Amino acid sequence: MKYNIYNFVTSFYFVLGISLVITMIGLITWYEPLFAFGLIAFTLESLYVLIHAWIINPICSYNTKIIRKGLRRPLLQIPFCLPRLLDTDKIYIAKTIIPNKSMFTGEGHINKLFGFSDNKLFEFNQVHNNSFRFGWKSKDDKAIEIYAYYYVNGKRYGKFIDNLLFGNSYILTIEKQSDAVVFKVYDTQNNNYVLKYYVDYKSERRFGYQLGIFYGGEPRAPHKIKFKMW
Repeated sequence: MKYNIYNFVTSFYFVLGISLVITMIGLITWYEPLFAFGLIAFTLESLYVLIHAWIINPICSYNTKIIRKGLRRPLLQIPFCLPRLLDTDKIYIAKTIIPNKSMFTGEGHINKLFGFSDNKLFEFNQVHNNSFRFGWKSKDDKAIEIYAYYYVNGKRYGKFIDNLLFGNSYILTIEKQSDAVVFKVYDTQNNNYVLKYYVDYKSERRFGYQLGIFYGGEPRAPHKIKFKMW
């Protein structure tokens, strides 16, 4: 997604900001029509943002996401890109990614791309109990290492899958089946699956939420990192 003037003017933040300014001007000047117009516009735009984040497009799947230096998440995930509640009996998440050189950081920990948690109802923020994500590690200036990164009953695993070359396109999928979670990496250049990785897993839990991009572990991004993923 290119960040140009058109995208900015039509963005959530711009419309919310303008409607809030109009509301405040109406409040300060005691001009009721202006206040009412700004308040209605702000309310409607806020509802649209929430519907967009939770239902239409969870985790804000714009083509390009950016983690700024010193942060762990893209700014677009804070606060409007809220995690979507899932029925974890029926999970199939697929995303296309094109790795790039900004993902080379020289650090050896596994970072997170996307996935899901598997919880009981109202058991939120339990990502370290049962969750499944694609992770990536900085390899060199030509590729990243991709991992099946998951927790089962509080135990953490990081299983290497393959190297993904910068500039190439791959489709990553996570699917929860009746007795397993399956990670798949599809190489679009060669039109074949690089690898399928199976995790034996059976759960009667019915709820969870989608998990998005996260840098770390403990470290924060050492420089600006761009993710072309949708």
